[in-house]
Amino acid sequence: MWEKSIMRINGEEDDVRGIHINEQDSLIFPNNVTFSVASSKSSNFSFEFRTLKQFGVLWLEGAWSQAEDGGDFVLVFIDEGKLYVGVNLGADVHLKPISTNVTVADNHWHSVAFRRKERKCELWVDSKKILHVVSSPGDTILDTNGLVYLGGANPKKHKLLKSLDLTNKFVGCVKNLKIFEKEINLLVDSLKSVETPKYCHG
Repeated sequence: MWEKSIMRINGEEDDVRGIHINEQDSLIFPNNVTFSVASSKSSNFSFEFRTLKQFGVLWLEGAWSQAEDGGDFVLVFIDEGKLYVGVNLGADVHLKPISTNVTVADNHWHSVAFRRKERKCELWVDSKKILHVVSSPGDTILDTNGLVYLGGANPKKHKLLKSLDLTNKFVGCVKNLKIFEKEINLLVDSLKSVETPKYCHG
C-alpha cells in the first residue's frame, strides 16, 4: 500500500525515506493536488510520519481565522503522544477532538489515511480503520483557504490554530504524501520550499 518516495532534485532521482521538518519548516500544497478550491464536498489524503514529540499539528486544512459562529477545518494532530482528528464544517464553535487511542510518539513510522464525503469521515491508522466520524448536522461543504499544511502552520500567522489552542507544529519525519490518490513530491510540489532539506532514513 505504501510505496517508497522518489524525489527528483536538480534532475537527479534520490531514493528518499522521508523529509525531516521542524518548527520553521512549512510544507504547503493546493488542496486539490494542482489547484486550490475554496469549497469542497470531499477530502482524500494519506501520508506517513515518524516523531518522538508528544504534541504537534500533523495536518491542517482550514480558513485563516475562526469565525465567532465556528470555522471550517480538518485537523490531524498529536496530543500527549496520541493521534487525534477534528472535523468542523461550520456547525461547531469549538474544537471537538476525537482520539484514536493510538500512541504515535514512539519514533516508529505510522501511516494515516483520511477520507471524507460530505459529513461522513473515516480515518485509518497503520492500515487499520480506526474511526468513522459524522460531523455535526448542518453544512456538508468544507470552506477553507484552499491550502493544506503538512506539519501544521505558524499559529502567529494562522489565527485558526491559535483560536483552537493548537500552538505546536509537528517536528519529525514525513513521507509518501498523497492527495486524492495522487503522489505528491514533498519538496518540488510544496508552495513553500524547505531551505536545507534533511532526509530521514531507517
